[in-house]
Amino acid sequence: MKTLSTADIQNISKKKKRSIKTKKDIVGFDVMGGAESFPITRESIEILETVDTTWSAGAPFRRQTERSSRYYKGDQWKDRVVIRHRDGTSESLTEEEYIERQGKPALKQNLIRPLVRNIIGQLRLNPYKSTVFARNADGQKAADMMTAALEGVHSMNNKNERDARLFETYLVSGAAIYNTGYKFDDERKMPYPYYKAVDPSRYFQTISASDVCGEDIDFCGDFFDTSILDIKSMYAKTRKQEDELEEIYGKSTRRDAVSNLQYVSSNSENVSPRISLGNGECRVIRVCRKEGHWDLAVHDYSDASWETYNLKENPNIKSQIEAEISRRKAIAKEIGVDYEDGSNRLLIEYEEKFVTSWVYYHLSPWGHILWTQDSPYEHNSHSYVAKYYPLYEGQAYGMVYDLIDQQKAINRNYIMHDFITSAAAKGVLLVPEEAIPDDMDLEDIADEWSKYNGVIKYRAKDGIKQPEQIVARNFNVGQFDMINLQMKLMNDIGGVHDAMQGKSLGTGTPSSLYQQAVHNSQTNVLDYMESFAWLLMKRDYKMVQIIKQFYTDPMYVHASKKGATEDSRYYDPSIVRNYDFYNEISKGNDTPVARLYLDTLLLQLLQQKLITLEMYLEESTAPFSDSLLQKVKATQEQVANGQMPSQEQLASLSQGMPQSSPDALAQLQQMLTPQMM
Repeated sequence: MKTLSTADIQNISKKKKRSIKTKKDIVGFDVMGGAESFPITRESIEILETVDTTWSAGAPFRRQTERSSRYYKGDQWKDRVVIRHRDGTSESLTEEEYIERQGKPALKQNLIRPLVRNIIGQLRLNPYKSTVFARNADGQKAADMMTAALEGVHSMNNKNERDARLFETYLVSGAAIYNTGYKFDDERKMPYPYYKAVDPSRYFQTISASDVCGEDIDFCGDFFDTSILDIKSMYAKTRKQEDELEEIYGKSTRRDAVSNLQYVSSNSENVSPRISLGNGECRVIRVCRKEGHWDLAVHDYSDASWETYNLKENPNIKSQIEAEISRRKAIAKEIGVDYEDGSNRLLIEYEEKFVTSWVYYHLSPWGHILWTQDSPYEHNSHSYVAKYYPLYEGQAYGMVYDLIDQQKAINRNYIMHDFITSAAAKGVLLVPEEAIPDDMDLEDIADEWSKYNGVIKYRAKDGIKQPEQIVARNFNVGQFDMINLQMKLMNDIGGVHDAMQGKSLGTGTPSSLYQQAVHNSQTNVLDYMESFAWLLMKRDYKMVQIIKQFYTDPMYVHASKKGATEDSRYYDPSIVRNYDFYNEISKGNDTPVARLYLDTLLLQLLQQKLITLEMYLEESTAPFSDSLLQKVKATQEQVANGQMPSQEQLASLSQGMPQSSPDALAQLQQMLTPQMM
């Protein structure tokens, strides 16, 4: 809202309407203490209490994930059992400790990991790819630019590796979480949109959230540890703020060793949002919270603006607006202009409305506000993309959770067979009491008998038998049948059958039947794949919005030449900003079968002269296509300048032509002939 003079009112009706503008106001804080630049407020303490509550509510899920993770890594004898002794006492032991007390190692055969690796391999063989579409019919060019820009962002973020590792976490725990944003890359010396996986044991969100698409989340975040140098780099804008950060976190840049072994054991058991591991790291708690407040929306016809005033921050704004309205009415009456007529551009309209918005916080474990801001992204949401599977009755668990019982049954049958084999090989020694010499007892005889070169002394008497070893016949009690049954059940429950693992279905199996078996096997794991694809689609949607917001200069994006034209790889923000986009995700065609089909089809079109050589080489997945395309373009430029290519050049080009074409050289000459004439 602006104050108008009489001259302004007389001239304003001659002006044309301008574009509508909006403004956001930041809510202030009730400071309780802390550093001057990084205060502790009542609101920050309230947020930390909510963090503690939401994170504690996820304790059962974290324990379940930790157990699944142990079984996935092969640490499968750590479940606790209660042993009751004859004297009435009892003690709690792990299964591994109990087995080792029997004098046997805790053997196991980890069959879970190969099944998970197979499904991860399916994702790598058939990666998902997002295609961007404009909601307007004339926005195809802008959509192609955004698709190429998104592919470039994926390349900078090492998409395939990040997706594969997050999918592994998803299959083990039932949770997959990405954090998205925009940051500066010190190595590339440039800012770029980024996404990074979040450890489920360090993530928290609304306790009551149960929607499979996360639409009911109003509080979420995570926490991470970093060095004091990174803390200063992120939050210190002045030397004074640097000193304040050192007062909060300390000055030492030393990172001490911790009890866990790096790359061997995890920290999830000892993790807590407000308690760091004590190894010299600095804890930062990131929170996204949906907040609501009353705003006053003001529409000023004088400059066609929409302005939003936070009533908490501007308690006197209504009286100021009313005063301006009264003044305009008085001036309009003096000059004979109707104030209520909107065409005169004098009217001010306002209304109160309750609005919600996402606010971002970065906090220290003690409540210092390191940084806060209304959502800096135009997608107007939090920065996380989280998927919990399957959320049946609000519960989340991964594929590994379903396989634990079968793995336990296999291990128990396997170690039972080890016990039976050992007992059968050793047998039992029968020693008559009369044969025991005076200078030995049964324990001495047992010690000698257990040695491979032991000598047992006994007293020989008439009518008394000598010590005798009785070996039981090793008989089959069905362990192998049970193991085979459990292995079959594990494949059935996991959905990874023989055809999916590349195993033969038997001699004489037709290829069509084998392909059908592979397809049916993939159907069993389709739910995992498609649920994870939803996560990737939501992540890419936020990436598209961030690209649109922050890519403000024209540039060439790092996108693959396959499937992206030269025009689409040149990102022009002046074209892109005028459209609203959405994205769809689908399986890529980068598979051996798809590549063979594509190359065969392209070759047929080339031989029938329905496409040009350049079109064939641009779309072909053959390894020679890129280098040959460059040679062809160089030769065409030579022909365009009136220089005839030599036979050696043509022969060099023909070496890259498809070998299925017997007259490759003549065909290449014919394709270049129109350029030579």
